[in-house]
Amino acid sequence: MTRPEFEEKAYEIPLCMQLFNSRAIFSPGQVFESLLGFDVAGLVADPAVWRRLGYRAVPSAVRLSTFNLRSASFASNSLPSFPINLLLQTKRPSSLVRVPAPFRGNLSSPHYRIVFEGQQHSVLSRLQRRLASRGVVAYATPVFCDWRSLYDRIQDGRLVQNSSFPSLKRVARHTAWLYDRPGCIGFGHSAPEFIEDADLFGQIERARHALAPDSGAGRSAEAGMRALSTDTYERLGRLVRDLYIDGVLPFSRESMRPLVSYLGRDAATYFLTQVTFIQLGLVWAIA
Repeated sequence: MTRPEFEEKAYEIPLCMQLFNSRAIFSPGQVFESLLGFDVAGLVADPAVWRRLGYRAVPSAVRLSTFNLRSASFASNSLPSFPINLLLQTKRPSSLVRVPAPFRGNLSSPHYRIVFEGQQHSVLSRLQRRLASRGVVAYATPVFCDWRSLYDRIQDGRLVQNSSFPSLKRVARHTAWLYDRPGCIGFGHSAPEFIEDADLFGQIERARHALAPDSGAGRSAEAGMRALSTDTYERLGRLVRDLYIDGVLPFSRESMRPLVSYLGRDAATYFLTQVTFIQLGLVWAIA
């Protein structure tokens, strides 16, 4: 793992200069940031920028002065009254060479990772829920981690085109973001233990044998399904959600093949897979 060479502000300030097409920019101090969670906010009216961020239309704006912080430390006029539709928390990435097994074929080497801070991430998630469709809360992180690339992108004016912008709508339930390209393409994931979890698939394998025709439990599908613990359902559900719902893999038969290969391909596992996905509320035929 290669850690970033530059500090966060060295990336944040030139990014904002290239991104926001308005002089009305709000950058809260440390006290405000602890309440709001973001580094900088402003108005972006360029549809091309929003398409790069994964939005078809420019979000309507919000005036933060209408927010009630419920804090005795600030007066009602502490927040700006000018319109804002993009609120960013900038992060420096680490560069990784080894690609986790579930992402092989979908992430290149090297790729990049940012890890979300628990309290800050919760604050940003709540803020996004309050904004609804009036604005977007997102992380901003470069697709590089060295000084030379930073200076080159500052000079050629292409920091936005070489940054990743995962929105809180996509990553609110996750703890990290993996990516290898700019824009909004990447993988959100939660606790890393379930990504390459031999124990999880070991439980599935035991349940598969429990469903075998020559086993006592094989006479009852219900008995076989009981071999999967509630914890296994939850962990498999998170894996599917991270890869195919909140990630960027299309939810198709082709993209599901890596997961199916983990589960096995005989008839008993096929049945187990179908019932498992029904339990997760996913109506999908894997064939």
